[in-house]
Amino acid sequence: MITDGGMVIRPTLEQKIAILKNGAEMMRKLGIKKPKVAVLAAVEKVNPDMPETMDAETLAQMAREGELGNVEAEGPLAVDVTFSPDTAKIKGVDSNISGDPDILLVPDKDKMIFIV
Repeated sequence: MITDGGMVIRPTLEQKIAILKNGAEMMRKLGIKKPKVAVLAAVEKVNPDMPETMDAETLAQMAREGELGNVEAEGPLAVDVTFSPDTAKIKGVDSNISGDPDILLVPDKDKMIFIV
């Protein structure tokens, strides 16, 4: 599942939280008890000049602390790492989601174009 598909053009952190929770609930309705969420960004490192990386780190931390319900979320993750465990290893990214995400949380409408 890719979310949010352009409905919210530049979501705030609060909107991303709601989007993530809604996506996870949909996946649970489809039978996935603990959805794996890849919180996407252009890079895997948190960079204060790239707000989406900071939001991704916050969402991943919230998921680890159980604040987002029964989900596993990692981020920031670039698309190549999200789909390829080999790429994750090469880049030194330790990921349980790489190669098997249930939800791709896209940072904004403009970046969605590059994913699709």
